[in-house]
Amino acid sequence: MAEQLMEQERVRRELELAAEIQRSLLPVPRDDGFPVHGINQPARLVSGDFYDFFTLPDGRICFNLGDVSGKGMNAALLMAKTASLYRCLGKTIHDPGALLAMVNAEICETATRGMFVTMVGGIYDPKTGVVRLANAGHEPPLVHRADGSFTALPAESPPLGIAPLSEAFGGFPEIELRLDGGTLYVFTDGVTEGFLEGGTTLEVSGLKALIREHAELSPSARLDAVIAPFNHVGGLRDDVTVLAIDDGGQVEVRQTSRGVEPQTRPAISGTELVKLRLPAKPDRLKLVRSTVSEAATLCGCSEALARDLVLAVDEACQNIIHHAYGDTAGDIVLEIRREEDRLVVYLRDFAETVDIAKVRPRDLDDLRPGGLGTYLMSQCMDEVEFMPPPDNGGNLLRMVKKIE
Repeated sequence: MAEQLMEQERVRRELELAAEIQRSLLPVPRDDGFPVHGINQPARLVSGDFYDFFTLPDGRICFNLGDVSGKGMNAALLMAKTASLYRCLGKTIHDPGALLAMVNAEICETATRGMFVTMVGGIYDPKTGVVRLANAGHEPPLVHRADGSFTALPAESPPLGIAPLSEAFGGFPEIELRLDGGTLYVFTDGVTEGFLEGGTTLEVSGLKALIREHAELSPSARLDAVIAPFNHVGGLRDDVTVLAIDDGGQVEVRQTSRGVEPQTRPAISGTELVKLRLPAKPDRLKLVRSTVSEAATLCGCSEALARDLVLAVDEACQNIIHHAYGDTAGDIVLEIRREEDRLVVYLRDFAETVDIAKVRPRDLDDLRPGGLGTYLMSQCMDEVEFMPPPDNGGNLLRMVKKIE
């Protein structure tokens, strides 16, 4: 019995040391003037959840939050490895999609069979309010807008450690959006699936209600209020971790990991629904179509109207991929905004600027492959126009659809 007690004490001490090391990997809490805050409450002594944030030399803030499958020491060790990899690589690699791809390749080489990590990684620019993130199989983050509405950002790629990505894929899809004074919440499933007093679970609807209820509090106090319902007798069902990126305003300069992009286009009004920057590749059009469809549904559009929007945007993106870029690589920026009873879609590319006077639909008698894209866009949308090209090159297409 004495030997067993000594062994139990040794194991307990080792777990305490492991938990202490895990806590040291979490970022130091900041004052309420800092825009990023996080909280982690383990269900056991060691945790499979983690989050991190750190400031880059140019003032942007790199952040991440992840959840390792399983529990116990194996999950804790994989958590420590993933968090350390992201922090180390994130200081020099500022594309969230490419960064997750590198972490994924490393985990696939060494992780125990059957273990994986769901993770969200991104960069927030306090100067512009712009967030760029990639989601690897994680719970959809929530954007709580200044007007009280919520926008979910679902994952479009698998968790880390499932399978290595091919070189042709390049990286995980990225989402770019401007918070416009709102707050981005990233959380683990321990929040939405956590047991409340009485045996019910919080779920996403309950999380939204808590955020709305405590919206006037400081970001750190808000996070305390979110996890407070789980502090009841019986303990936690799973680790609870939440990260909040609170936007304090923005300027008219967009700064991304590809450089500074001045706001050279005409002023854009209305409420931003989504902004997405992605490689101009045919395999990314599924993400574009689902994004447009979700935006239309969010605004209460009919199925027919949503189909028109999806078709028009898909045709426009195909034109950019095949005609603007051709065999060269490049990006597409999709932005969807609501202006009263209209949905306005902006599509930006960075290819050679086209002569707008030469862009017109072909006659229906002149049918040939690739010749109906402009015609279909004009039939599906109420307005289709090329805006004056930005000062730093490329093309900007604007399409408008009135909401029924």
